[in-house]
Formats: sequence, structure tokens, C-alpha cells
Amino acid sequence: MNEVDNVNILKETREQNKLTQTEMANKLDISVQRYNSYERKI
Repeated sequence: MNEVDNVNILKETREQNKLTQTEMANKLDISVQRYNSYERKI
């Protein structure tokens, strides 16, 4: 599994659970900016 796969899994999991990036960041106890950078990293 490479980095792009990890980003896709992260985003797909968030969307399947109908969560916003803010909600997902809160669940992971990280900042929204950090979560966004994880999801956008390609």
C-alpha cells in the first residue's frame, strides 16, 4: 500500500461515515489543518 492509497482510504472512510473534515479531525484529536494536509497529500 502506498501513500496515495492511504489518502484514498482516509477520505473514503470519512465520506462513508458522512463526516466533515472537521468532525474527522476532532475524532482523531488533531487540528483540522493537519487532517486536511493528510487528506490532500499525494
